[in-house]
Amino acid sequence: MSKVVIQVMSDWNDCEQCGGGSEDGGVIIIDNEVVFEHIPQASCFGNKSVSDYDLLRLAVEKLGHTLEIEYVSFNEYEGDED
Repeated sequence: MSKVVIQVMSDWNDCEQCGGGSEDGGVIIIDNEVVFEHIPQASCFGNKSVSDYDLLRLAVEKLGHTLEIEYVSFNEYEGDED
């Protein structure tokens, strides 16, 4: 079984003119090997955040699987009935 470590990072930039910005990112490590890295560098414009969800999805894909998250109302859920 593989060991997956996801390090989540955020950076903030405070700017007197525009108020600043933020950027999210992180590192994915599988079996002690870095397989993805986006070190956040916040600026006033053009930030390219990578969310926690993106990091999880990328980790699952690096392991050879696909991840699909569906948002379903509990009224629409058609699960197993006992």
